[in-house]
Amino acid sequence: MTISFYASALIMKNILYIIAAVILAVTACRSEEGYSGYVIVPLRENHRPVVDEETGEVLEGHLEVPHDLVGHIFLNVEGTHWRPLSLADAEQGVLSDTVGGGHEMLYADGTFTQEPDGQMFIGELQGGARHFLVLCDRESGAYAWRELRTVGHAGVVFLNIFFQPWRLRNTESATYVDRGWTMANPLRIPEPPEPSE
Repeated sequence: MTISFYASALIMKNILYIIAAVILAVTACRSEEGYSGYVIVPLRENHRPVVDEETGEVLEGHLEVPHDLVGHIFLNVEGTHWRPLSLADAEQGVLSDTVGGGHEMLYADGTFTQEPDGQMFIGELQGGARHFLVLCDRESGAYAWRELRTVGHAGVVFLNIFFQPWRLRNTESATYVDRGWTMANPLRIPEPPEPSE
């Protein structure tokens, strides 16, 4: 009796594990098949923050919502070797292959602009896909890009981006990553050499 009781308990336990695995698999498939909406929420810091050394408080209100953005989406683009090579490429929606050596280029499948509140609605995208986004702040001369892996049945997904154009680049290839975006700021203009006497 004891052996059959434990054997029955073990079989029931395994059946429960199998049922749970099937439910998780069905849910995962369903989530990839569904659609979610994607919205970009931009913010810009125009100047290096001024902080009170004694209290640590920020003394200047330097944050604002930029209102001259243009964005592009490249559908079903995989890999991190694609990027806009310049501000003009980011503005026009052009990606270049930086690894393959074949000088291949991709052109955006869609372009989007800002809503009156400053946000950018990308659209409803099916889950389980990989796309590429490029965003250009035409006013400050900063731009950014990222890969977007979509999920289904997530409602509205907000993608935050934080431009800091005061962090000038010393070289064309200098970038930094923030909130999943690779950021490229305006180039630092070298100071002219002092005239010699």
